[in-house]
Amino acid sequence: MDSPQVLEVTIFGEKYKLVSTYKDQERILKIAHLVDDRMESLAQRFPKYPKAKIAILTSLNLADELFRLHGDQEKSNDKVDSILSFLENTLPKSM
Repeated sequence: MDSPQVLEVTIFGEKYKLVSTYKDQERILKIAHLVDDRMESLAQRFPKYPKAKIAILTSLNLADELFRLHGDQEKSNDKVDSILSFLENTLPKSM
């Protein structure tokens, strides 16, 4: 098992120390970079908003994306199940 290590990331001008295993490091850095990019993008669109509001809006946008992707995955799973059911019912049983 990989031992935990501390990663330092900067998100929206603030430094954070995050604990991660060696395997997680690249993924955590990508996530931190994504959050930073999204916050910077919103701050450019709404320059008068305080940091806390930018953080909440970023969280809501990312959660919305996650829910949409989860819904898309469920639809895909349903389609696959439907196709498998069709094939099971139409193909000869001896195959």
